[in-house]
Amino acid sequence: MTSNIAGQLNNALVEGRSSPIIELVMFIQGMMTRWFSARRKKANKHQGLMTIEVDSAGEGQQDTMWACHDCGHNIGLAYETMVGHWYKTVAWRETYACVIRPIGDPRDESIPEDVRDAMLMPPLTKRPPGRRRTKRFPSTGEMPSPKKKTVSNKCGRCRVEGHNRTNCTVPI
Repeated sequence: MTSNIAGQLNNALVEGRSSPIIELVMFIQGMMTRWFSARRKKANKHQGLMTIEVDSAGEGQQDTMWACHDCGHNIGLAYETMVGHWYKTVAWRETYACVIRPIGDPRDESIPEDVRDAMLMPPLTKRPPGRRRTKRFPSTGEMPSPKKKTVSNKCGRCRVEGHNRTNCTVPI
């Protein structure tokens, strides 16, 4: 529940979330470009016929993995023929082969005159007092993170737990 793509992406965007929208889009574009570039390099460097995950799941288990499912081991088929196209290195390389185009300069865009001349005012709302919340609220069903063990107060005068020096009523 907490490992879905939206949660992971929100976690990755914490740094750029407080930026204006144009800078946030540029931040996302730069982040995705770095991710795709790293994955493209990893895919191009890989020499096997299958992706790393299939190779690591099959190493030393190829015979037993296919024999226990009665898939073709008994008739002498190689495990590569029983794996779908999307689990092969060729498809992996094709996935990250495209180029992410850079964002153009917003000043180069043609804006209609009625939009350019419109006066846009901020909404008539009042911001609540206090510091803005940067952490998200956990959704229903998520397990709260374990809280740190709290140590009860210990008085510096009488060394008794449950109060501090300011509230100490023990005679000296």
